Amino acid sequence: MDASTTTTPHYNGRFYDPALGRFIQADPIVPGIANPQATNCYSYVANNPVRYNDPNGHCFIVCVAVVWAAFEIGSAVYDAYTMADTLLSPSASVAEKVLTAGLFAAGAVLPGGGYAAGGKKLLQAADSKLLNFKTPKLLGRHFEEHGAKLGYKTVDDYLAGANDLVARSDAAVSVEMKQRGTDSLYYDYRTNEYLSVDEEGVIRTYMKPETGVEYWLNDKYPILKAATEK
Repeated sequence: MDASTTTTPHYNGRFYDPALGRFIQADPIVPGIANPQATNCYSYVANNPVRYNDPNGHCFIVCVAVVWAAFEIGSAVYDAYTMADTLLSPSASVAEKVLTAGLFAAGAVLPGGGYAAGGKKLLQAADSKLLNFKTPKLLGRHFEEHGAKLGYKTVDDYLAGANDLVARSDAAVSVEMKQRGTDSLYYDYRTNEYLSVDEEGVIRTYMKPETGVEYWLNDKYPILKAATEK
């Protein structure tokens, strides 16, 4: 299939069929051999599309239903075509693509246009500077607690790793929590890295949760677990 002669959306390595609700080509990047799904290059998000989603074949993320009682998507509300243009545009910033890919993956194609307040703030913060913790003391505390598990020996390396996760992530889930504003959540299942960033671009935590992706669904965000099981 030629991307220049078809109307089927093409996202980086694969074509996406909106009617089927999934990619229609083999995954160009498969998990490590320790993952049983690696033996099937056509497997999609660990064969669990109800719980997970994969915007481009590189990394699956948790699908988040919009739960208006406590959570709501807090970023762009472009239509699908505007999202595609942003993802494929060579002039779009990394932050724009990260946020847009996340919304596409989370199914946040809602009526309207532009960015919600939380999404705007996060986008501006991500474009203007490297992400950091609110204070050096908080950075030091989180490094002491999580740095060794991530393989970092210095505070600087730990902070650089957090920013690298954002830079190499193809998707983020942005959710608005009424009790504290909008957070963007990053998770790479290949490395089990988890990062939470608030709407001002301030890191809340960067860690390797012992429960893996279940950390999103059980311990930290129980309402998201309920949403994904509906």
